[in-house]
Amino acid sequence: MYFNRELSWLRFNTRVLDQACDARLPLLERLKFLAIYGTNLDEFYMIRVAGLKHLADNNMTTTSLDGLSPREQLECIHAYAAAEQKIVQRQFLGLKRSLSKQGLSLKSVASLPVKYHSKLQAHFHEHLYPIVVPTLLDLNRPFPFVRNLSFGLVFELERKDGEIVYGAVKIPSLLKRFVEIDTGVFVAVEEIVQKCAPLLFEGYTILESMAFRITCNADMEIIEDEGHDLVNRISEGLRTRDRGRRCAWRWAGGACIYAKSSVPKCPALPCILAAFC
Repeated sequence: MYFNRELSWLRFNTRVLDQACDARLPLLERLKFLAIYGTNLDEFYMIRVAGLKHLADNNMTTTSLDGLSPREQLECIHAYAAAEQKIVQRQFLGLKRSLSKQGLSLKSVASLPVKYHSKLQAHFHEHLYPIVVPTLLDLNRPFPFVRNLSFGLVFELERKDGEIVYGAVKIPSLLKRFVEIDTGVFVAVEEIVQKCAPLLFEGYTILESMAFRITCNADMEIIEDEGHDLVNRISEGLRTRDRGRRCAWRWAGGACIYAKSSVPKCPALPCILAAFC
């Protein structure tokens, strides 16, 4: 009897998640374990899942020792991970509530009191406006390059003449993900950009927005060959590690944008996906 290697690894990561669920541990320790779980899963998708996708895309039907083909393994992985994400979300929300009682709050922009709006505007103008670049999307203007494990925003926009167009903003990786706008009060940086997006797309009405995050293939295939320098091959693999094909894509909000992307004439998400396929 054989256990599938990939599913065994997922079960190992579940034990990390179990630590985040352990109410006996301090809150920040549990939050740290939740972050470790997410980092582990990213690495798993970048290497293991990317390799299986490569085999499945090339119609490889060779089975593993437990009798599963690459495509069947992918289906099992996605089902396992999807079910576990419900636990992750429940734990994260529970930790947010518990930490809030201890004076550490992660707030959405919509839930902030009006007194904080001026601080958001000031932070945007001072730290974000000089480095975030808005881009209009169409078939002639490809989506800006987004590095592996970085994220951005897509906007549905309306021109003054009523025409619907789409825009995007890449969130630079040098920015901190969460901004402390008051003692113990944090806001996600992408929400600040969404709030201040009218300043980036002047002359347009913003109808909807969606945050997304890309995970790319970071696996390196090293073929031993006496005629080539192994060190150079590894160096080249490391340089291109954050530019691989998309192996996972996550988004938050923007259900209408996602639905409209299935229409061939809509340039929003097809432009994004084309940049990573």
